[in-house]
Formats: sequence, structure tokens, C-alpha cells
Amino acid sequence: MPVRHWSMRTLYDHNRSLWCGWVVRSQTLNFWFSGDSGFFENLTQIRRRLSPFNLAALPISAYASKWFMQSSHMKPDHAVSLWRVMGQSLTLPVTGAWADESLDDELPAELARAIERSGEDKGQFPPWGIGESRTLANIT
Repeated sequence: MPVRHWSMRTLYDHNRSLWCGWVVRSQTLNFWFSGDSGFFENLTQIRRRLSPFNLAALPISAYASKWFMQSSHMKPDHAVSLWRVMGQSLTLPVTGAWADESLDDELPAELARAIERSGEDKGQFPPWGIGESRTLANIT
């Protein structure tokens, strides 16, 4: 699936490797992992082509250095907007502190505030802490 992200490991290989997301389908599961991406309009087209999804994973991190990261990483408000467009399936936030975000509860709290601002219930997009795990039941 398409994403918006740059790549560079050395001074001589700028944007020579690809970033992507993927969809896994079975008889009971249609799972979309958006990959490491900034928000852009092409992500919303995935719903028309491949949904409905019953499980998704959206990235929410490395956006705090806005001057540098905002085009390649989703902030919580963007992730919530995409979640709403995608039909509000059970969605796992993919979080981490790769930029200026704190390792404490800042990311889950900001996601919870973004969901609250949207007027939606966070039950289908639970704000997990970094390293937190939960059992997923009844997703099919």
C-alpha cells in the first residue's frame, strides 16, 4: 500500500528505497497496516479499494519535530481522521518515541484527546502506551 515517507541511509541514496504498508486478508480477517507514513489523501482511497477492514494499525509518533517530520509521520489528529474515513474498525496505534516525543504517557494521552475532539468513542481506537500489550478478542 502507498505511504508518504522519505528514505536515506547515506548521503548518496536519498529516496532510493521504498516504504510501504500492507493488507493481509483471510476468510475472517481483513487487516490493514498503514506502514510508517504521514497523512496524505491517497491513504483514504485504500478504503474504496480494499475495505471493509476489521483490524487496522496506524502510526502515531515522530511528529513532534514538525519542521522535519510532519510530512512523513502522522500526528494523532491525522490518525483519528484516517480512522474515521476507514470506517472505524478496531485500530491499534503504533507508537514509539523516535523524535521529540516523551517516553511517558504523552502519546496515548494526545491520541485520547484527538479522539475526544472528534466526538467519537475511543473503544475502537484504544490509546495504548509504548510497550503496552493487550489481548485482541472477537475481531473477526
